[in-house]
Formats: sequence, C-alpha cells, structure tokens
Amino acid sequence: MPREPYSLTLLLALFLSLTLCSCGGPIYLIISSSHKDDDDSKAEPAAILVPQDYPTIQAAIDAAGHGDIVLVADGTYKGPGNKDLDFAGKAIHLKSAGGAKNCIIDCENSGRGFYFHSGETNAAIVRGFTIQNGDTGSGHGAGIYCYNYSDPTIADCIITNNRTTAGSGGYGGGIYCEGSPKVVNCVIANNTADCGGGIGCYDVHPTLINCTIANNNTGGDGGGIYCHESDVILNNTIIWGNSAAGSGNQVYTEDVTATVTLNYCDYADGPGDVQGTGSFTTPSSISSDPLFINAAARNYHLSDASPCIDTGYDLYVTWSSDLDGRRRILGPDVDIGAYEGGWLLVPSTYGTIQDAIDASADNDTILVADGTY
Repeated sequence: MPREPYSLTLLLALFLSLTLCSCGGPIYLIISSSHKDDDDSKAEPAAILVPQDYPTIQAAIDAAGHGDIVLVADGTYKGPGNKDLDFAGKAIHLKSAGGAKNCIIDCENSGRGFYFHSGETNAAIVRGFTIQNGDTGSGHGAGIYCYNYSDPTIADCIITNNRTTAGSGGYGGGIYCEGSPKVVNCVIANNTADCGGGIGCYDVHPTLINCTIANNNTGGDGGGIYCHESDVILNNTIIWGNSAAGSGNQVYTEDVTATVTLNYCDYADGPGDVQGTGSFTTPSSISSDPLFINAAARNYHLSDASPCIDTGYDLYVTWSSDLDGRRRILGPDVDIGAYEGGWLLVPSTYGTIQDAIDASADNDTILVADGTY
C-alpha cells in the first residue's frame, strides 16, 4: 500500500546548502508531517470526550458502549471517578489525546488505576496513560489488576510508583494478572509489592511486547516478575535493574508448572537474578546493560550505544509506533524495549543523505556525520 504523502521540514543545527561541509559538528534532519500512526489512521467512530462530555474518566466509560472510543484530554486526573476504573466487560478503547507523558492517572496513594474483572478481552484497550501512586495495601495489582480471566490490551503506558504494603501478601505492584492481558510498549518501573514488584501472575498467560520492566522491587520473590502456575511470554522486552529481598531479582518461577519465555529480550542474569523451580528460556536474547539514558532519573530511553538497538525481532511488532509515538521500526531491525532508540545515520547506515530521507518516516531524525557530501 503506498504511503500517504507528507511534507518534509528540515531543521538543521547549521545552515544546509546544496553542499554540506564539515563545520565542526553533525547535522540533524528531522522529518515531520501530519501523517498519522497506522494504528490511528483507520476510520473510527466519534469519540466520547473527557472532560468536555463527561467530567471523569469513569463517567465516560459508563456512558460508552461496545466499540466506542473514550478520548481523554491531557492533564492529571485524580479523585473519585478517575481511579479504580472499571470497564464492566465492555470492549471500548480508552486513550489519551497526547500520550502517557501528558495524561496522568494519579491514584494519590489510595486505590489502583484499573480493575478488570468482568471477562474483558483484548478488544478492551487502555492506551497512552501514566498510571502512578497506586496503593492497594494488602490487595493485588496496585497499578492494574486483571482478575477473573480478564484479558485487556494495555499499550503505550507508563506504570510507575505503585505499591502494595510490605508483608501484606499483595502481589503485582505494577500489574497483577489473574487474566491474560496483552501489554505493548509499556514501561513498568519503580513499583513495589510483597511479591512481583513489577508484575505478578497466577494461573494465566500474559504476553508482553516491546516493554521495559526496570527498577521494581519486592520484599519477597520476583522483583521484576513473579510467576505461579503461569506461562508468561516476553518479546523484544527489557527486564533489568529489579531487586528482590527474597529470590529472583528479575524473575521468580514459583512452581514446576510456571514458565517464562524471553524471545529477543535483554535481561540481567547475574547471581540471584533468575530463580525458582519452573522453566526459564531465553531464545535469541542478550544479557547486556541496556544503557538507559538515565535510569536513576527514570529515563528509560536507550542511549546511542545501547545493545538493544536493532537487536529485536521485527515479526513480534504489533504497533507501528513506540511509547513516544515515534516510528517502530527505525533502522535495520526493531529495538528492544518500550522506546525505539537511535537515528538514521549517514553514512554509517545509509550511504547518502537521500537514501536516509527515502527511508525515513514521520518524526524521524537523520544524523549526518562530518564531511563533504
């Protein structure tokens, strides 16, 4: 299918003439246009708007029917009606207008972001939110709780700073699964739970694609992932920097029926990182520091030298953009993690400037090395 035409805006660090000269630094070409992400370009029904049509997110969800879209304006949403959100079994698409960095569900240390418990399928979609400051005490799933075999799709979300009380038996600081959700392009980071600091799983089959699970912690087992009688699949995902006071800093498999499979992932495999009696396999995965730009500052973008760049598997990609809305795939192969890193490089990746422009899409950056072209 031919790509929609777009205009090019060339923003240069230095003036660009027909001949590019070595002037002491690289030149950046940023490709921009009004072309939409493929996932958003399909004909859609008119959206129910928050707060224009309904003052809270839950009120809009309650008014929506199967197949409806609820579009939430940028801002921080707090208080009753903006946490403990319940789809009540509906196949609706709840999405933010401006992405996770701009649309925040703040639970204010009481309750959780979402509670799926009515058998929702992957057609129930949450896309583009930061879900933060959930606190469920002894309850499971301080960020998102998928219960009663509910299987929503969670995409383009940042799930952070959520917690269950230490020693309480609350599992899954970021997400707890007693269903089989599909989680795509999400950062699950800096969450805390009694077990499963990032994710807790019980008798389910969740799939995570191009996610980053980092710096979660637990006073028990499974700093990143706790898996009990479950089959967990991670594709193109980073699991790094998590910690457990008990066993399994990154992954803990509770029993012999538990399986965790990492396909084309990057994971820490030092002493105590992967433990338990279940199965843990890592086809085509790596164990190298992902070189986040600044994990201490909770910036989980990939630095230019990251081993995760161009080392994922393209056929696992299900969304055409990353968590930032940048093109997925950028470069020869997809990157591992929630963010697509790197630039289109001239001449190391593309021999000419025109070759790089021809390969580019919306919001791409082309980096031209010093030299005469």
